[in-house]
Amino acid sequence: MQENNVIAELFYYFIFMIGERLKLFGNYIGSLKLLADKLNMKPQALHSYLKNNRLPGAGILIKLYNLNCNINWLLTGEGEMLINNNSHNINTNNAIAELYSNNLKLNKKIKLLEIQNDTLAEKIQTLKKGASEEPIIHNTYPIPAEELNG
Repeated sequence: MQENNVIAELFYYFIFMIGERLKLFGNYIGSLKLLADKLNMKPQALHSYLKNNRLPGAGILIKLYNLNCNINWLLTGEGEMLINNNSHNINTNNAIAELYSNNLKLNKKIKLLEIQNDTLAEKIQTLKKGASEEPIIHNTYPIPAEELNG
């Protein structure tokens, strides 16, 4: 039980520090209002991140990264607050390319899962009607597992 309390305390500390580091970065930018403007959000929305009511999602993290914020520092406290300017553009392009590639893979998996879901739904309907003429073979799917993992 104590282990769960330690984990909960570490998690709370981790979350709390993201808000604190966002404040530091906002001060670096010039002000928290200016940071909110650069993130295309109202100051009240930024305040919810600063008070640790919300965690920044991918969209906010990308915007912060484009403002030269070191996301590793923001999330973990490790490293410097600012990104090395020399590698910033290369890293941004690589990150965008990787996100695009991952997005394509996830969309492919979603399509395959939708097909599998439709096939299984049809089989369920057939079974409900009691008109199934084909034998039921367990543990087989219309889509090979390696396609879902690739």
